[in-house]
Amino acid sequence: MVQKTTQDIEENRYNTAIAATMGGLNELYKQKTTSFVVSKDWQSALESIVACVAPFAPHIADELWQQLGHSSSVHTDTWPSVDTNDLQSENATVVVQVNGKVRATIEVPTGSDQEHVAGIASKNEKAALFLQDKQIKKTVYVPNKLINFVV
Repeated sequence: MVQKTTQDIEENRYNTAIAATMGGLNELYKQKTTSFVVSKDWQSALESIVACVAPFAPHIADELWQQLGHSSSVHTDTWPSVDTNDLQSENATVVVQVNGKVRATIEVPTGSDQEHVAGIASKNEKAALFLQDKQIKKTVYVPNKLINFVV
């Protein structure tokens, strides 16, 4: 959320910056209802939300910042930082299509090559129904996103 909001503000895309921040807030609401634990991570997440809201709602952001225990203004504090290493995922969800129609999704290790993904996708029971007794003429693979079998 912080990375998307930062990028959108820098590129003057304010509506999508606000939308990214609201998406982050919605995720926090989900976490609160399922596994709420007051911790440093929770405090940091709230501070990040308030900091990202500050350019668009400065007065309420300052009020919320003080409620989070800060004595200074949110506008004089630092912008939240992003560790891009934390954003890397070990697995990717790949959409499996047959003749351009979505038939399944599979989880594969990030960076898997076409041959590996095609092997897993063709063995998926939902996709296999549409590949059964058919010859694959062409395979289109977009790494970590999509594989399409043309039959």
